Amino acid sequence: MVKCPRCGYENDDGNAYCLNCTYPLDKAILTKKRKNDGWNISTAKKVLIVIGIIAIALVLFSIIQEVTKPSPESSLNIVTANESDNSPSSTPFEVVISYDGDWYGRLGDVDHPSERSGSGNQTYRLSCAGWDEAFANIQKTDYGSGELKVQLLKNSKVIAENSTTAENGGVSVYA
Repeated sequence: MVKCPRCGYENDDGNAYCLNCTYPLDKAILTKKRKNDGWNISTAKKVLIVIGIIAIALVLFSIIQEVTKPSPESSLNIVTANESDNSPSSTPFEVVISYDGDWYGRLGDVDHPSERSGSGNQTYRLSCAGWDEAFANIQKTDYGSGELKVQLLKNSKVIAENSTTAENGGVSVYA
């Protein structure tokens, strides 16, 4: 029902004029239809607002991820030679290779090994954390008969050791 603004008569919703005083009711009908207690946001605007919120969340997530990403220097599981400036407290494992000939091997964290080759005695600090499982597999490559000895150290103490004198022999240590 639409109430006439001039005389107050209650008219049917579809009437264009008041049945009592013939006042035009179109404005009254439009006023009634426009009256809305909630937000009048179109569906397209709502979709744009949701997409905007998601975009802002992705940007914030990317920024947080970039800020908290460790630098390559501070990442774990990088095998470095003795010239490294890593402190023993943060990288407790070392591999000592004692052999007068040429050798090749894989060493480091079990999940992220590195390949190394060399000749003569070498010491490598493994950037594994103290709770990681460290290993070294070293193989003679010169068919020499000298002793190949490999030691795995944790905080400068030998925790695993193995050696061989076989030609083209290999040695494995694990902790």
